Amino acid sequence: MIPLLTIAVANYNHAHLLPTLFESILQLRLPSLEIVLVDDASDEPCDTLVDQWEEKGLDIRIVRHTERKYTKNARISGILAARGEYITFADADDTFSHNGVLEKKLQLAHKQNVDIVHMALSTRLQPDDPGIMWGWSKPFAAKLNDSEIFTAYLEQNLRAHCMYGKLFRRAQWLKIIKTAKASSIRHWREDLFLMSLFLFHAQSYVGSMDTAYAVSRFDLPTDSRSPLVY
Repeated sequence: MIPLLTIAVANYNHAHLLPTLFESILQLRLPSLEIVLVDDASDEPCDTLVDQWEEKGLDIRIVRHTERKYTKNARISGILAARGEYITFADADDTFSHNGVLEKKLQLAHKQNVDIVHMALSTRLQPDDPGIMWGWSKPFAAKLNDSEIFTAYLEQNLRAHCMYGKLFRRAQWLKIIKTAKASSIRHWREDLFLMSLFLFHAQSYVGSMDTAYAVSRFDLPTDSRSPLVY
């Protein structure tokens, strides 16, 4: 059984990058998958683009912010709008690998009722580049429970704080969403805050060196490692 997965995508004025992301999601061929596209008051509408990709078979819902709320709040809007048992995050310039890892880890998460599955993360600097693994995003253990999760996270100096390359049990987010919303943090350190909050409350963690996600840099110079920030 494959549970419904929500891919929450935060977007601000990067509609021109979404086709590459959508194509990678389409190639996943997961039977139970939805995309929640959180448009953070972009100047350019995404409706026509979304219609085109829905015709190709993607299930996409748009959540519109009428004013800029920035990254943290865009992620929270995606969580609240999600219907999936598990949720993963993406930005407009990212891609998913078509190697079956995401489906396998989703089944594992559902079967074991895990709060978070932490996979390795790679970056592709060009479309034909196989990618390099980001050391600061690697899982910090194979399996952890309760307080040992946050302890291991601290011992790694919070290095695995990015939201990407992970499957989160949505029910666990809903337990802490009020705390997440109350923070004045909006961007730049939003992933550090959200990950720390989630791992502090998580009760089960599984790590895997398999890679199902790539931070792509198709529109940036090949010597750039800087993440897309809006």
